[in-house]
Amino acid sequence: MRSKKVIVLIEEKWWSHHPYWFKYIFRFFLENTDRHIVIFASFNDTITGWLSEEFSIYRGRVSLEYLRWQKTLVKRSTNRIYNFALKCWPWLRLRKKLKHLAAKKGVEIEFVYMASIDEVMHTCLQTSICNRLFPYQWSGLYHRPIHADAIVAGCSPDRVSRVTKMDGCIGIQSFQENYIEEMTRDFEVPVQYFPEIIEFSSNPPKCELAETIKQKAKGRKVIGLMGLINFYKGILTMLEVARHMQNDSYYFVFLGNNDVVNGDLCLDEIKKHFAQYNLSNCFTHFEYIPDTGPFDSILQTFDLVWAAFEDYPWARENYPWSSNTLTKAAYHGKPIIVSEGGLMGYRVEQYNLGFSIKPGSSLDAYLKIKEHFEKGVETEYGFEEYMKLNSVETLNCMFHQLLDARGSFKG
Repeated sequence: MRSKKVIVLIEEKWWSHHPYWFKYIFRFFLENTDRHIVIFASFNDTITGWLSEEFSIYRGRVSLEYLRWQKTLVKRSTNRIYNFALKCWPWLRLRKKLKHLAAKKGVEIEFVYMASIDEVMHTCLQTSICNRLFPYQWSGLYHRPIHADAIVAGCSPDRVSRVTKMDGCIGIQSFQENYIEEMTRDFEVPVQYFPEIIEFSSNPPKCELAETIKQKAKGRKVIGLMGLINFYKGILTMLEVARHMQNDSYYFVFLGNNDVVNGDLCLDEIKKHFAQYNLSNCFTHFEYIPDTGPFDSILQTFDLVWAAFEDYPWARENYPWSSNTLTKAAYHGKPIIVSEGGLMGYRVEQYNLGFSIKPGSSLDAYLKIKEHFEKGVETEYGFEEYMKLNSVETLNCMFHQLLDARGSFKG
């Protein structure tokens, strides 16, 4: 009897914007193939609720399997055998689970898509070893390529390319559109841009917080920061700018919370800075803002969106990579202020989405904000072009190309 073919989707992370990305990946394979979809995840209770809410009509084509397959690769010892085993572990663990699935369900694994492949890309194992460890056809989303400014310790393009040269690798995706050409050259495999998609409310309902901001701004230009509140996101630089613009026609808004580990301690420290100045041209609301609805309503009250990170080591290594704030701002036609360098700086310059400042420089921010609002010439922004690049249509086109590289799943 011929085995039923299945597609396996893997997503171990369910924080930040991973649920959004995974939803669109999942929807594509459901709607564009006739295969049964098996999801490997370590948060089955969460994803069960998510499936029942948004994909109940496909319930018969979807099944869940528990998998916690990644292992921290930064752990190193003087024992070379241990280090080698640590590099092999992600592939071995995944292969074991896939073999168990095939035996238990009597299915054939046709294709594996990993929503985060950074761990396996950075194993730096020889291609021949990788082929033995993982014989399935696969692709995945590479979140932090080593081509960007923050180089992953111990990795280089030629070492990572050992993984992409695997017989089963048919291509990878990345958020770093400014490195696609380099990665395609160095990895010797098709590399595609993964759109920075985020959910929007085109006509968000009235939001009490948004109405409050409008009332308190009293016609002043609103400069707003919203999302995860942390030192690295430039909040103190923005506060310093607000302190020097108390007599100008600008109103500064700080919204969001910090729900990461020790985030409450960080937020307490930030609140102390605000209490020290108690500025009349500032509005704070350090509570969670839902990603859709209220977020969109509030964003529409901004005249300029703040997304300029501080000059902290962590920020230099992480925050420049990507941000859904750019996409949100572009969708609502709001110019944005970011820090020079990194992916955000590149996008703002490439698509004319706003302007950039030196990281952590309140003086540079002050001068450029004044110039931005007082130049008297209307700017033609590239919001439409940027939204076209970061659309569901672009993502679907990318995955159709992936299917073509793999061969039709309907065959």
